[in-house]
Amino acid sequence: MRTKDSSFGAVRRFSFFLGLLAGAALAAPAIAAPWKVVWKTSTQALEQMPVTARFITADKLLVVVRGGKVVEVEIGQPLEKGSARLLLGQPGFVLRASHLAFDGAYVVTAASTMELGWVGPGGRFGRLTLGAINDLDVADGRLALVGCRADGGTWAPDGGIVFLGDLKKELKDLKPLLVLPERGAHSPMVRCGMMQFGKVRFFPDKTLVVYPAVVPGLLVYSPEGTLRHVIPTDALGLEGRCGMSEQEYDAVLKSGRSWFGWRNQRVLVEALVSLSSGPGLVLRSFQNGKAFWRLARLEKNSTWKLEDLPLEPGPPFSFVNGDSYGKRLLLIKWINDDEGEPHLVEMIVLEEIP
Repeated sequence: MRTKDSSFGAVRRFSFFLGLLAGAALAAPAIAAPWKVVWKTSTQALEQMPVTARFITADKLLVVVRGGKVVEVEIGQPLEKGSARLLLGQPGFVLRASHLAFDGAYVVTAASTMELGWVGPGGRFGRLTLGAINDLDVADGRLALVGCRADGGTWAPDGGIVFLGDLKKELKDLKPLLVLPERGAHSPMVRCGMMQFGKVRFFPDKTLVVYPAVVPGLLVYSPEGTLRHVIPTDALGLEGRCGMSEQEYDAVLKSGRSWFGWRNQRVLVEALVSLSSGPGLVLRSFQNGKAFWRLARLEKNSTWKLEDLPLEPGPPFSFVNGDSYGKRLLLIKWINDDEGEPHLVEMIVLEEIP
């Protein structure tokens, strides 16, 4: 059994290392990008780098800044001009936050390992030590996340990998929606959760959509957490399983190059978004030493349509995260230098062309 330090804690220390020149690409052709760039900004200043962000409105963003704060910023406005919503050390704001969720009443931040925090109506706040967190979202005070619990150094003791709870109840009712038979170090969420594959979003009708990554398909739940149906994703080249051997796991923990090298051999979901037509997946593939991003749009007949995104190809150590609002799509693109440190971060807002 692995301890906290030898598993997710160790991975966090490698999260910005460079990768190997491997190869994984989407074979299916994509249509021309039906998107236009509304706004694009970039920074090399470490303390001003946006880590992740969510739309507040079509013209305003809530952004986690690497220097240790959450700011509100108008699209088109420099980040340093944004008004601070949360500051480092303030109750409810998690140190080294890499995840963010917002529903108008609650702001939730979380690190990739162990802890999440929230600030709600009237400034009421709370924190929860959980385990591994791949992604999270909040709607009407209800929090959904992909990850697993940790209990005394044992990961995934209950086998749960998708959870739902009520912030108004301080998450005391947090329950697993998806439980796997594997426990502890044998859980695929422990072995592959370090790759931050899993994604979750509440859609406008409060439907909960989950890409768990370590089991096949896109899962659609009712607002109450009842599984409605599973949308196949194998046509996109997504494995839908962990696929990491014990030897690869050990190598990834020890080497940032192995971490990115393993990722670069696969098609990855880097963002789950709500489009005007339904669910969309921002896919990362890797070919000829470059990372590429496309949008997979779910059609009414449950097939996927691939669309090119107006993003420049990135080096092996680049990745994106994102959000959506109506016809707008936000993408934050991280590019690391050959020492594995953040070199450049771009924030791009796209709008769907009618």
